[in-house]
Formats: sequence, structure tokens, C-alpha cells
Amino acid sequence: MLGQRLSQTDRYRRFTHSAFDVGEGDHRAFRESAAFATSAAAASGPRLPRLRQATVVAHDRDAAVKALLAELPLGDPFDDPEVAQFGVHNVVMPLGDTFVEVISPAEEGTAAGRHLERLGGDGGYMIMFQVDDIAAARERIARLGVRTVYELDREGNTDIHPHPVDVPGAIVGVDGMKLSASWRWAGPEWIAKAPAEIGPARVIGATLTAREPGKLASTWAAVLGVEADGDRIALDGGELRFVAGERDAGYCCLSHRGTRLGHLDQRSPLR
Repeated sequence: MLGQRLSQTDRYRRFTHSAFDVGEGDHRAFRESAAFATSAAAASGPRLPRLRQATVVAHDRDAAVKALLAELPLGDPFDDPEVAQFGVHNVVMPLGDTFVEVISPAEEGTAAGRHLERLGGDGGYMIMFQVDDIAAARERIARLGVRTVYELDREGNTDIHPHPVDVPGAIVGVDGMKLSASWRWAGPEWIAKAPAEIGPARVIGATLTAREPGKLASTWAAVLGVEADGDRIALDGGELRFVAGERDAGYCCLSHRGTRLGHLDQRSPLR
């Protein structure tokens, strides 16, 4: 695709990929990934961190949302007014019991706007992980000497963001929910509860670019309270991968799993 200018719809189609576009090699990679995550979970004992929400930053929120809705079986969008404090507007959409968020700058001088400039276009911005013991996670982050740039607690639901200078690559959210199945940041249907009917698809992993993939994987793993296996981190039901790039600048791919045509894993770069 070098030298070609893609429409936004085409970029997001590449981001999500059609089920027909995935070859045997991709399925084999997913099986190996699933086996890796399963063996890591068995070895570690407590449940691994789970990727619960992935955030994309876009110049045009509505166009990005439209493109994603055309490619993924996403639920009804929720526009969270609380994110206005960061100078952005957003939409959060469920994919099963995980979530895809799109944010766009609503004013000048925002972190989201600066990230867009670094990326040179729409791309991965933040990944939020759910852990079972948020108090232990908070203590671990402090013990590592990692600064916290943001923390919010609402009725026992906690969101902690380590400083992106200390944990680069993408913004990391470490979250704990009072009710494990809920997700406070996804709107009224998910506050202290979960809908009765939830689709089978879910976000399961991401691929991040890094100047030193193994080193960045170790940094993220330490914050999440697990051990990296080279350039990979096992998650509950999935994994993170770190690949060589010119800079630590967001994630280039998301993985999601569903039942459409028996397809398990869909990967494609955002740009």
C-alpha cells in the first residue's frame, strides 16, 4: 500500500480485515498465541490481566465510528461527556463484553492531538486492562517507581494510568471493577452490571511497535504484574505482541475473536 492514499473507510477495513482475507498462517499464529496464553495462565496461578478496552484516536470521530461499525459487530455507541475534561470527545462501543473507543480532539493542545501528529494519522492510542486486585496493582506500580498521571475511582470502580513517559508505546489503563462483568466507563448499561445478552466477539490482543520490543514488553509486563516471554505478554484469552519499529508510538494492530464463519483472529494495520 506504499505510495497510495487510502480513504478512511479503507484504512479501517484493513484494520479489521474481512474473514475471507485471513490465511492458514494467521489461524496457526492464533492457535499458537492461545496455547501460549493458556500455558502462561496455568503457570502463574491467578487470572491474567484481560484486555477490556482499546482506544483509537482519529481526526474525525464520526467517520471513524461509521467505518468501524461497518466492519465489526459493535453494539450501540455511548458518548461519554466526562472525557471533555481532556479536551476530546469520544464514543465507546461494545464488542461482546470488551470495548472499542474512538476519541478525537475537541480543542487545541490535547494529548490526543499530539499523538495524532506523532502517528501522522489515525491510530492506536490507549489499551485498558482489567485486573482482579487493583490495590495490589496500585502498590506494584508505586514500587516500580512508575509515576501515575491519572487515577479515578467511582463507587469502587478504579482506573489508573501510569505516566506514558515511564510506560511508553500507548497509554496504559489498569482497571478494577467492583463487579467483574461490568465496565463503568461504557455507560449506563454497564455500570455495576452487564447486559443480559452479550455477543460472542471480543477484543483479545494488540500489536505494538517499539524501538526495543523485548525491553518495552518487559516494562509493560512489570506494570501488569506478569512476566514477558521475549516480545510477548500473555493475557486472559489473548496476548500483546511487540514488534520492531522506528519509535514507541501506539499500537498498529488489534486482534479480535468472533464466530463469523468460524473465523478466530482478525488483524490488520490501521495505516
